[in-house]
Amino acid sequence: MTNKKDLDLNVSNHLIGLVDILFAVAVGGSFPKLVFNYSDISISSLPSHEAFFAYPNMALFIAYYMVILSWIGYHSMIEKFPYRYKTLTGIARFMEDVFIVFIYIILMYSRKDSNIFIFWLIIIFILYGLNDCFRASEHNKFDNQVIKSYLFATLLFSIWAFFFIFSKGSSYWFPLILAFIIITIYRFSPRVEDKYALWGPKCHDSDSEE
Repeated sequence: MTNKKDLDLNVSNHLIGLVDILFAVAVGGSFPKLVFNYSDISISSLPSHEAFFAYPNMALFIAYYMVILSWIGYHSMIEKFPYRYKTLTGIARFMEDVFIVFIYIILMYSRKDSNIFIFWLIIIFILYGLNDCFRASEHNKFDNQVIKSYLFATLLFSIWAFFFIFSKGSSYWFPLILAFIIITIYRFSPRVEDKYALWGPKCHDSDSEE
């Protein structure tokens, strides 16, 4: 007979599966149109060497880089902290995870304007922090990930403000490179309490305390 804990975990796994499908749609559905600008991929549709290293394509590379690391981080986190769908914070965390994936799609399509591109990166990091707050409340486990998310959002905002407000820029490489560095540090830097970075928080299982 299935107990309550197994039932909750089963529902959580179904919700995770839905988020995985959305990740697949975000990456697979956008790749042919954004990279090749065609619905049907052929040799003739491959971009030239110069076009491949154009600013929009490099911005798109960073977007895909962020999404792939996000998918890895999502599974690392969700294995440790599954959705508690009967709680408000659990429902909110799931809905926000879905919303974040849709923002990833918007990020990919904003690659031609570095001003808008960095703006959506800021929004994503703010959503990361909010998602960490939901998780901390849902499982009664707080770590420095919340602070780190908002810290990196502040760094990105500073870059955006300096280059696109004071410098009146529209397509600078330097803020794009800084954004890549910030994303990398965010995903691979260890958390203060547990020294555990990309592969998820090394906290005590919440179920062991129930």
